[in-house]
Amino acid sequence: MNTLNHRILQCHRECTEEKQKLERYAMDVHRRTHDYDDLIQTFLSMLSDQGLLDDLLVQLIQQQ
Repeated sequence: MNTLNHRILQCHRECTEEKQKLERYAMDVHRRTHDYDDLIQTFLSMLSDQGLLDDLLVQLIQQQ
């Protein structure tokens, strides 16, 4: 009976550890999500300021 109780406690601990691991994984995934909107807007603005955006758009349209 003592062995059974010990095994039950061990299973509970392992389940708790697994739940904690999944919670940490979910937080890590959330942290790895990036928002590139500002980067893209800044890059396009710089291309436009340098007069390069129009040329790139013309090239893109000609390729299609």
